[in-house]
Amino acid sequence: DVWKAPSQTGREVHIHVGPDSVEDFQAHLAELSLYKDTIAIDTREMIDNQDRCCHGNSDFDNCYHTLDEIHKEMYRLRSAHPSLASVVELGKSYEGRNMLGMTVEIKQSRRKVKGLIFIACGIHAREWISPATCMYLIHQLLNFSDRDEEIANMTKTFEWFFLPVFNVDGYEFTHKEDRLWRKNRRVFDSSLPADCIGVDLNRNFNNSKWGSDLNSHDTCSEQFSGESPFSEIESFNVATYLTDRRSDLIAFFDFHSYGQLWMSPWGWREDRPSDYDEMKTLMRAATDAIYKTSGKNYIYGPAYSTI
Repeated sequence: DVWKAPSQTGREVHIHVGPDSVEDFQAHLAELSLYKDTIAIDTREMIDNQDRCCHGNSDFDNCYHTLDEIHKEMYRLRSAHPSLASVVELGKSYEGRNMLGMTVEIKQSRRKVKGLIFIACGIHAREWISPATCMYLIHQLLNFSDRDEEIANMTKTFEWFFLPVFNVDGYEFTHKEDRLWRKNRRVFDSSLPADCIGVDLNRNFNNSKWGSDLNSHDTCSEQFSGESPFSEIESFNVATYLTDRRSDLIAFFDFHSYGQLWMSPWGWREDRPSDYDEMKTLMRAATDAIYKTSGKNYIYGPAYSTI
């Protein structure tokens, strides 16, 4: 299970290996004269400790939450900030769960045309820090819009749309069954093994290179891209909303873990968008700000050459 892919010569690769495969994997690395370092000996213990830290914690942003808890918090925030927050239903998932988004903006009696910034989180079910980040950003915008001039200007100038949990079925599954599940939960053939359920929603969007990945047509692969672009109801729901709002959309962000990367288009071809210079300036500013506040170095650049 590759967590951090080999992007360039000299960069490290992070791989999660099951206990039954460790010895063979280490022997293979030795044959290739590749250096290895064990980051975590027991990921099961890490997961168990991560789960326990949530129980009884009163600060919403200090622990991981279930889908139901996240949705309840969104409705609570709408009630607490009626002039700023709205809950938007994007549709149902494969298993019938609601896909809920939240808009944050200062609502005016005479509505002016605002640029729409769409922020998606939780497209890969196991990446819990992604929905948590979306909820943290929502809290920051709502709680400081009347106390911080910069944040107030952000909510006046833009319409912020947050989708905290894109992959609602998969996210729920990680809380109840398999913490490391990645795809959605669509069943193609009930006679196949459990790993052969689901589609990588991140690879289910349409472009001219759709389905060209090595494992994209293998139902049992974690990179399975589906039967066709937007074959999955979750990606279709998001695409429908964005298409309806395409004249307002000025920016789209998609939060993932893991790897400390800030990437821009394109991921499927080498050339760069016409406004790449502006993107590069913003990526540099963002990664500089991350370093100043956390000491963490983020690599930035086009996805094609960064991963």
